[in-house]
Amino acid sequence: MTALVSYGREGPVGIVTLRRPPLNLIDERFLADLFAAFGEARSDTSARAIILESGISGMFCAGLDLKAVKGWSETQLRRILQMLYLDLMELQASLGKPTIAAASGTVRGGGITLSIQCDVIVADETSDFAYSEIDAGLIPAIHLSHLPRQASRHQAFTPLFGGEPFEAEKAMQLGLVERIAPGGTAGAAARTLATLFAAKPPASLKLARDAFHKVNDAGHRAAVAELIETFIASRFKGDGAEGIDAFVEKRKPRWRNED
Repeated sequence: MTALVSYGREGPVGIVTLRRPPLNLIDERFLADLFAAFGEARSDTSARAIILESGISGMFCAGLDLKAVKGWSETQLRRILQMLYLDLMELQASLGKPTIAAASGTVRGGGITLSIQCDVIVADETSDFAYSEIDAGLIPAIHLSHLPRQASRHQAFTPLFGGEPFEAEKAMQLGLVERIAPGGTAGAAARTLATLFAAKPPASLKLARDAFHKVNDAGHRAAVAELIETFIASRFKGDGAEGIDAFVEKRKPRWRNED
């Protein structure tokens, strides 16, 4: 069975590539392959910096596979959110080398989650972000903690609860993106940055990065753990069931208490 996420290396730079056409949708198998690829990157002593990118033109990641979510029990959903939020956070922190997300094309919901777990996000002019969970009756869980830390409470509110797409320039204004490259060149820009990091003294870089992750957590992990339960509540007790049904059935949702 072909892996949905693969690992390779270009000189001192490891490359983790998302390969689930057409949308790189996230489910349990996708996450298992992602963890395996990052595990290879961690074990590869010749890789001094890691890039996360998509092998699908115009698509970084469209987020959770809502058709799969429809069939998940509460226990399954909790396990997958644990993987996507907390386990991936721990894995990233333990890599011992810088990670860069090369965001090109569509980046939605869980796709933003994959990006923000990296140390740096490089976008290109084709990138198109959205916290789209709210339109499916769900909540942008981890981002309720993350985005206000990057921007401010007031700057973060409309992107999180409006659900509308925004371009790379807005992502930079919000503090999500570190740099913007010309259209189609996010991967090249990420390689330039990864090469810069790879040239630094590895032991010192690891020590500094470990400390960076520790001192900048500031309660983020604990908040995310609580938000997993809020996401589950939105799925099973809020409007999530109707939102997902409407998405799968390709119709307008009929929200509760709506005239």
